[in-house]
Amino acid sequence: MQVGNIINITDFTNEVPTNLNGTLAVASTMNGTNLVLNSIGVLGQLYAVGFKNCWESWRIKCTVKLSAGTIFGLGHFGQQTQWPVSSYLRLNTTDNTFSYRYNNTSFSSRTLSIPTGTDIHIQFTHSRSKNTLVLKMNGCVYTITKNGISFVDTRVGYPAMFLHGGSAEISNFKFDLLEEEFPTNVYIGASTCKGGALTNDERAWSQLYPRRKNITPNMYNIHAAGASNHADLYAHIVTMLQHQTPSSVYLYMGSNDDYNNTASWLPTRQSIVTMLTNAGITVVNLTISPDVNDGQYYLIRDALNANFTCVDMWTPLSIVGNDHFGNSIYYKPDGVHPNQIGHDLLQNQIP
Repeated sequence: MQVGNIINITDFTNEVPTNLNGTLAVASTMNGTNLVLNSIGVLGQLYAVGFKNCWESWRIKCTVKLSAGTIFGLGHFGQQTQWPVSSYLRLNTTDNTFSYRYNNTSFSSRTLSIPTGTDIHIQFTHSRSKNTLVLKMNGCVYTITKNGISFVDTRVGYPAMFLHGGSAEISNFKFDLLEEEFPTNVYIGASTCKGGALTNDERAWSQLYPRRKNITPNMYNIHAAGASNHADLYAHIVTMLQHQTPSSVYLYMGSNDDYNNTASWLPTRQSIVTMLTNAGITVVNLTISPDVNDGQYYLIRDALNANFTCVDMWTPLSIVGNDHFGNSIYYKPDGVHPNQIGHDLLQNQIP
């Protein structure tokens, strides 16, 4: 991905941008070249770039007019349909606050008289070591800086807008990539691959693995979004290859596929491996891990082992003497996602 402007919403005239997704899309209109976001009582988001990436240094600029009773957000969209799990700027015309937030927790907030119906210029700049938020309005400039960021959020790459209540009229929206990325390794998988709901910031494998191996974290994750790992991830991999060609890809896929019907997912897995191999990428196949409560997932494990040379991710978390089930001491209470100990065991398996 080349450094420079990735998207400029002023390129769209008299029609709602086609890359406006989520709940905001159905409630958005155009006022000439301005995009008008209207409240529909729920949160929504703009996927300003419709693919997952590993941007570690980027900038969003936005000019917006807000109505009264509006909460407007600008930042980095995470893996859910509510407010982003990663960092974002929030403007609230109800309580007149300008804040920097992460995981819906406010790290810094200012109480300002935020005008309605007037252009507000906001900018969010993210780098490896800090986030800088700039707000310009009524001839004044306000800045919030968060220094010493101890992690890099490489899970997704959706610069986004958020609206909850009121309305927002966007006359300018730009997303710029400030640093060219050359990831060498990519993890592709389901919720376990993104950390399986660990409660700390370092939950994606692209962060966990390099820190535990003491290597440069030049890697990122691609995650399944729905019920079928292979069907969902195939399209994401195609898109990734249009923009980046890593040296290695680790496939940790299958735990959401139908274990009673190998024919429904195995051809897709074989196509994925062929596609990556033909692109000159080293493919590392990983088996899935067991489930604490469902003893049938070994069928997927066996199908993977029968068709590919796989790294064993099953045995470390299984019950000795009854390896169809996962050992609950390595899992969170849901019996599906590994806990911290479980993740340590899994990542020690990866070469």
